[in-house]
Amino acid sequence: MSETVVLAGLFVFVMAAIVAAGYIFMPPDEPVLEPESSVLAEPELPRGRAFFAQAFRRVGENVPAAKETRDALVAFLTKELGTESVGRAKTYMEDPLRMTVHLLMSTPEYQVV
Repeated sequence: MSETVVLAGLFVFVMAAIVAAGYIFMPPDEPVLEPESSVLAEPELPRGRAFFAQAFRRVGENVPAAKETRDALVAFLTKELGTESVGRAKTYMEDPLRMTVHLLMSTPEYQVV
């Protein structure tokens, strides 16, 4: 075998390994679903924000706040947004959400001892 054939074979082998690794480790895109018409439907978030939103949701489910604290946070967010509809506040809701998360993380339940 000539040196060229060996190098071409090595190139094909490496490219096949890269393609196979891409199929194994890169998840396929999820199919696009029709948007829900429910009021509770959440807006589509970019990947990084979706990760943190899911993390905060899981923390909130595992460490529920007292009813008074929860009601105060909901009232604060509603006042800052100016509406109870997330769809209406979609374009300007980042700052009110940041302030609400700050208040939530300032509660005694989330403080490290």
